[in-house]
Amino acid sequence: QDEAYPRPDTQCFFTVMSSFAKRKDYRMAQAAEKLLVRLGDLPGNERQAKHFNVVLNAYAESGHSRSGEMAERLLESMTNLYRTTGDDNVRPELQSYNTVIKAHARSKKRDSAQRAASILSSMETEPDKITYSSCIDAWTKSGEKGAAQKAERILKEMKALSQNGHLDCKPDRICYNAVINALAASGEQDAGERSERLLDEMQKLSDAGDEE
Repeated sequence: QDEAYPRPDTQCFFTVMSSFAKRKDYRMAQAAEKLLVRLGDLPGNERQAKHFNVVLNAYAESGHSRSGEMAERLLESMTNLYRTTGDDNVRPELQSYNTVIKAHARSKKRDSAQRAASILSSMETEPDKITYSSCIDAWTKSGEKGAAQKAERILKEMKALSQNGHLDCKPDRICYNAVINALAASGEQDAGERSERLLDEMQKLSDAGDEE
């Protein structure tokens, strides 16, 4: 190796992949994934979870119809690599799962909400409010029949978890608004009344000092 032209290190790859992610373009996300593959081909396979996460986010931010399936496929590769090597550096993190769910929500494909729900149920780490709110968002955007009920069920689960001490799952204004949006989009006869009940609940929580 010519010392005048040293081999790029992992930070070089990470910086370029991050710049691709900021473009919010599907082709740039694919370019970022190619760099991830190149990084894995280098001696020592120095990839880490953060390298996978930045590519996952590139797909999510692209909003492309295939972003969800591409992000999920990459998460599977990440999981398989961890199980094969036992390397904790590539173990999927909470951010990894959350980003794949976000990618499904933004893809707006017919099965995107179902895929997001499947990711939630198969997570190997504890979900947080971002995980749940992204799933609610996926149902809101899916247009599926019964989506509002599923969004309400997730909110109910979040409230139960937070009451049992899982404060990372405590629903905030964003979560409530997402469910209200799902109800508004549902066209169901009693959607207005159900939305108003949630609004009243938000007001009571706020009056009690809950600023979130």
